[in-house]
Amino acid sequence: MKDYYSVKFYNEICSSLINNIPLRQYSLNNTNYYAYHNKKIFLSQLDNITQRKLWFYSRLKKTTERAIKNKLIFDTIIHGSYGDDTYTFYSDIELTILLNEKIFIDDDKKRLFSLWIKNEMLPLVYRIDPLQHHGFFFLWNELINNYNESIIPVCAYEKSWSLFSKTICLRTTETTIKNTNRINLKLTIQKLCESQKYFFKFGYTPYAIKRYISNFFMLPVYYYQQNGLLITKREALKKIQQSNLLKMSDAIYAASKMRDSWPMPPKWLGIVRGEIRKMSIVNISKLDLALVSIYRDKLLKREFQKFVFSKIIEGCHELKDEL
Repeated sequence: MKDYYSVKFYNEICSSLINNIPLRQYSLNNTNYYAYHNKKIFLSQLDNITQRKLWFYSRLKKTTERAIKNKLIFDTIIHGSYGDDTYTFYSDIELTILLNEKIFIDDDKKRLFSLWIKNEMLPLVYRIDPLQHHGFFFLWNELINNYNESIIPVCAYEKSWSLFSKTICLRTTETTIKNTNRINLKLTIQKLCESQKYFFKFGYTPYAIKRYISNFFMLPVYYYQQNGLLITKREALKKIQQSNLLKMSDAIYAASKMRDSWPMPPKWLGIVRGEIRKMSIVNISKLDLALVSIYRDKLLKREFQKFVFSKIIEGCHELKDEL
């Protein structure tokens, strides 16, 4: 398996595409496949009733159609809570964009793709979730034929849909997924325990609290995947609550309760974040972080500090002792 199918190089490819910067290496025609299993995902379109429930559906479809017309992509896949219709005000939107590989070899198309992400997709994503704290996932033909489940397990696509109905056969490869997730587990526990350094440098803002809880919810996923069990986040959370890890179970219950009662974030924040992303500004990520830190919610902060934070720390220590 080649280096550019590692998670690290996958992230470099994504950054190169989004920011239209050179990539240190990339080959479209020189890959040796060592696939050990074929996994199909069937992506259907939404029915008309569900389409009408999602205010952003028509805009997302039109945005995707423009990129398809310009031969930048083939489709957009929606997974996570918007994929299985369990979304709340807490939910961010998880999108995987199926790329046209021409953007790797045509500089003009790569530039157009970067502009499309910044001018159309990111503003829409921030409208959907003003507190969105992660970017997009990408699939392209070569990655599909030599897929690394350390990027995102195939099971995450089981309850998902796409705008134009696709069937994708992912050829999963022999990877170091157990070691990768063991490292992710230890690192995430460390960051959660050192919360002031990694999350709350600018205070207990809704954005920071959401990032903290979202990172905590990944612990069960890493915990089971380090043992070779590839399951979704929802399944991992449920499974660990049925285990003998009582402090983790209590922490998940408290964090889930907070997630389910999460207040609607302000629309202005999503609009402004989207407009800023369109600008050519140095250190735009720092400006974005400063912007989301403006939005405060005293009630949310009080609830988190009183009922959730200490339980998460206790759960982290319990899980760490299991390693």
